Amino acid sequence: GQILYYLFLPKLGASLHMLKVEIGGDSQTGFGTEPSHKHHRSDLSCSRGYEFWLIREARRRNPELHVYALAASVPAWVGGPLGTTGGFYS
Repeated sequence: GQILYYLFLPKLGASLHMLKVEIGGDSQTGFGTEPSHKHHRSDLSCSRGYEFWLIREARRRNPELHVYALAASVPAWVGGPLGTTGGFYS
């Protein structure tokens, strides 16, 4: 936990004021496979992966932190109803 203070606490160490995280999509990206926060349309869990934990812990140390999220992939169900093809991203 102490390394997070050196990264995000204002006027100490790196004192980062921005954080960019990847929004996982259950598929392989340049940084490995990150779990999606929604495996299915009706499934929502913000406790998968490390990203939401990191955002929460960084904001505890710096409430003014700007957070940017990048979706490197999307879950398969986004393609169409119940995972079929032909949806928005096909």
